[in-house]
Amino acid sequence: MYKFLSWITYLFFVPFVLIALGINVIVLANRSNKYRTNNNIYLPEQRYWWIMKFIKKAFYVKRIKVDAEGLDNLVKSPMLIIANHKSNADSLAMFKVLYAHRNSKHNKFEFVFIAKQELSQKRFLSKILNLADVLYLDRKNPRQQVGVYNEEIRQVKEQKKSIVVFIEGTRHFGDQFGEFHPGALRLAYDTMIPIVPMAIYGSSGLMDSNKSNIDKHRKIMFKIFKPLNPYEFKHNHTQWLAERLREDMQSAYDEMAKKARAKKKPSGTK
Repeated sequence: MYKFLSWITYLFFVPFVLIALGINVIVLANRSNKYRTNNNIYLPEQRYWWIMKFIKKAFYVKRIKVDAEGLDNLVKSPMLIIANHKSNADSLAMFKVLYAHRNSKHNKFEFVFIAKQELSQKRFLSKILNLADVLYLDRKNPRQQVGVYNEEIRQVKEQKKSIVVFIEGTRHFGDQFGEFHPGALRLAYDTMIPIVPMAIYGSSGLMDSNKSNIDKHRKIMFKIFKPLNPYEFKHNHTQWLAERLREDMQSAYDEMAKKARAKKKPSGTK
């Protein structure tokens, strides 16, 4: 009965949310254009709140929920946050988690996403990313990569911002993670900031064109690990650290997957 009433309520409200979402898109695009010409025009708390309003509406329409375990493991900025990558929904869900951290303890907490250059060509998505101060990485242009890396260092040292990286570099839809790129960890070595790994489960296909990968339960789950401080990894090679993090995060992902699938099984089944 509860599920039926919940579904009726959703069908009643979703047209109004869609209208509000459309207005939100137009307003965000306009503000993003202004921000590109003058990046001092809006305060971080303004930009973050506008993006969050969009995410809340978009996730309501898509019926996506976000659950984060270990939010207290996020430390005072700056830090290098790494995560696996399954879906276009990952960055929005990650933003929601980091915004919750900002609101709960650290109202000065700021963060920057590293994204592939191709996303800057997405008409609307690029508007949101620009408001979030995303740094675009061109994987075919080594010179541009050096420039982006230098900007990451500046953001950490001068602006005290955290950096968010999807360490596989691209989406991997299956349950097995792709290769973790050791170069993504170099920032933590050069700036001596802690690394906070996050395993993400449940996002595959939720906001992607490939609907065959969709996970029907529509809950994106985060497992946030305790910070790995510089003294714990500074004497180890980035390749070794990348492999260790991949093992730990894959194990956490498998555990979340096991729990989620157990909940979906009908009672009495083995």
